[in-house]
Amino acid sequence: MAPPPVLLMLAVVISSALAQSAFLDGIIFAVTVSSRVRGGQQETLCAHIDGPTMPVKMTITLEMGPGKTTILEQTVDKDFYRCLNFQVPTVHHRTVASINVTITGEGDSMSKNTKILIERPAFIHIIQTDKPIYKPGQKVQFRIVSMDSNFIPVARLYKVVELQDPNANRIAQWLDRNLVSGILDISHPMIPEAVQGSYVITATTDQGEQIFHSFDIKEYVLPKYEVKVELPNVISILDKEATLKICGKYTYGKPVVGSVKAVFCKIATQMSWFIREEEIDICKTYELLTDKAGCATQTVNLAVFQLNWSTNYVSFELNAELEEYGTGVILTGTGRTSFSAIVRTVTFEDVPEAYMPGILFEGKVKVIGPDNKAVTNEAVVNLQARSRETEVNEPYVPGVRKPVYMPAYHNVIEFYSRSSSFLKLMQVNGKLACDKDTTVLLSTSSMGGS
Repeated sequence: MAPPPVLLMLAVVISSALAQSAFLDGIIFAVTVSSRVRGGQQETLCAHIDGPTMPVKMTITLEMGPGKTTILEQTVDKDFYRCLNFQVPTVHHRTVASINVTITGEGDSMSKNTKILIERPAFIHIIQTDKPIYKPGQKVQFRIVSMDSNFIPVARLYKVVELQDPNANRIAQWLDRNLVSGILDISHPMIPEAVQGSYVITATTDQGEQIFHSFDIKEYVLPKYEVKVELPNVISILDKEATLKICGKYTYGKPVVGSVKAVFCKIATQMSWFIREEEIDICKTYELLTDKAGCATQTVNLAVFQLNWSTNYVSFELNAELEEYGTGVILTGTGRTSFSAIVRTVTFEDVPEAYMPGILFEGKVKVIGPDNKAVTNEAVVNLQARSRETEVNEPYVPGVRKPVYMPAYHNVIEFYSRSSSFLKLMQVNGKLACDKDTTVLLSTSSMGGS
């Protein structure tokens, strides 16, 4: 992995020839390169020469131990600047190398060098099984993938790949396996008497890198069918009934014929800052049969659940058991829905922030129900414009909920006009087509009238 940007440093070689012979006098050169590079990758180096009066030769080399690699060899007779990529040698451990810069011309030369750190190449090794859980006697298939930091597959030799059982016993191993195009496929058949529990695959490369992956062996039976329950999105304090629906379907899509036991409960969660005693959950049980579509439907009378008696947080939960005819196999399903005492909420939309005397003030009022859906044909009561604050007092009865109608308030200020003249473009309904004329209504008001 590349070092974080804040840690990225440049090794800079800057020198002048002021102390050299007259031929190299006045030449300044600079070389920049990252002080920390990754082995096996491309890195960028930039070189600059300023002030040559005669041809000079710049040679830049990378030296690491006894080896030397030439990065740039260039003869110039005028100002020169160039950036180029070079290949960093692959190393097996952190290595310090030198960047050497030499300027020569007519028998004279000068040189400078700087140190850089070469990191080991960054590789990604992954073990993946074809599934997370196996039954005793099944074949375990897994794949090992090796990539570089650019997600390009790399060749790797895995000295040891071993499989251990839950008791840490080695039950299989593979030696000296080479990856083909960065991928190694291995499989192992588990015996029918295999110990149930967690198994571990360990893989070790010839570079000493080690990775692990685990999977489970357990006896399990895939469900023949699934049970789904359907509830209203929300139950409000004014609802008289609620419809419950429980459906069973086989994994291949056909409906399940059987009997259903459904338990529908009002769950009252007590809030810690309330002093009153914890409420008792109210539950009703229903015995049902599935129809030809594999579903059972029940309409519930909500009066028995005392929706108007609670100060705690309330929700509803349905737990259903579906027993298949002929086999006695039972599977379960569950669902939950919320309860709301807020039956209507009013909001203002497209309402100006200011009004102009003599000009019509327009806006929209939106009414939504407890399910956050718009309510049609709902009467909006007491829509007034007031210039003073009012208070509404409601009698309080401990423990009793009441339907809540959330009002909306919108404050506006008078738009100031020094001439007491106003002009307003009326909003157009719908979307306007591009590149076409349209009619826009204009409302005006002045001291002499509208």
